[in-house]
Formats: sequence, structure tokens, C-alpha cells
Amino acid sequence: MTTLARSRRWTIRTALSLLHTPYVWGGDDPAGFDCSGFVIYCLQAGGCLPTDYDTTADGLYRRFYSCSVTVARTGCLIFRFGSDGRARHVDLVLDSEFAIGARGGNRAITTERQALAVNASVCIRPLPSDLDRYRLVDPFQTV
Repeated sequence: MTTLARSRRWTIRTALSLLHTPYVWGGDDPAGFDCSGFVIYCLQAGGCLPTDYDTTADGLYRRFYSCSVTVARTGCLIFRFGSDGRARHVDLVLDSEFAIGARGGNRAITTERQALAVNASVCIRPLPSDLDRYRLVDPFQTV
């Protein structure tokens, strides 16, 4: 197995091990994650980002936009954009059908108790059917 394949595999293993972790705005560790904190944590575990790296969904997109792809594959990042053209949400693609990410929360969700009350957590969801409205990048093209 190549280093790239091991890195991709470890990133996905880390993501799956964090399933049901509460969504917490600004969270970046297993006590609670927001969308970018979750993806960064998983990419760091896979060796794709330095351990001291921290940013927003838009910052992640800007870092990896040169690695844009048109087909979702394991380990890709999928971004949803706001009307201002900035990335507002990021998930990690598991396979051609599903993604995992910290969802269901917003700026008001700052504690585990609040997350549980609104069922905001790391979860697996189907990829959107209208993928042309999203942007995909493969961060492992840079490893």
C-alpha cells in the first residue's frame, strides 16, 4: 500500500471513529467539532495537514482549490458555498454515495447539551444529488 493510500485510509478511519461526536461551534477536538474542525482533525490524523493548522471551511477550500476534481472519491472534501461565494460548509467524502461531517449546528451551538437537544453531531449522509452545485477537492493530491 502506498503512503497516499495509507494516508487516505487513516483519515477515513479517524472520521468513522468520531461518528456521533457532538457539533460544537468552533470545536476542533473529540469533545465537539464544527464542520471545518472535524475535517481538519481527520486530515491531520492522516498526515495531510500540519498539526497546528486551523481555519474555516473557506480557508480549507482556498488551501486545496488547486486540487479540484469532478468525481467524488474516498477522502475528497465536498464544499457548499454561500451567496457571497465563500465556502460555508465542508464534509469528507466516504465513497461515491456518502459523506461524513459535523452537521446540524450553528453559531448558537456552543455546548454538548445544546448539540444533543437539536441532534447536531458528526453523522453520515448521502452525497447531494445535485453535485454540480458543490465543489470537490482531493487534498491527497498534495501529500
